[in-house]
Amino acid sequence: MLLAHRRDLSPEIRDALADDPDAKVVKSIAPHPGLSEAQLRAMVTRHGARVLAKVAVNPDATAQLLQDLALHRPPVQTRRCRSA
Repeated sequence: MLLAHRRDLSPEIRDALADDPDAKVVKSIAPHPGLSEAQLRAMVTRHGARVLAKVAVNPDATAQLLQDLALHRPPVQTRRCRSA
């Protein structure tokens, strides 16, 4: 995760970290310049609200992406109750 905070990463490493299944890693790499709109959208699709704010501060986020992020509605989480 600390590696994802570095701004001097090669594009290959940056892209690999952007596809990481761990939301904490993706959250760390999301503000990194050079990520495509498709990569940023994929991050939000996979990890939702956990990475939304960090994707929004990415300098390469387009106006349309920012608008979509502002309108993002996280799915409703249901809680299952155990019967006694």
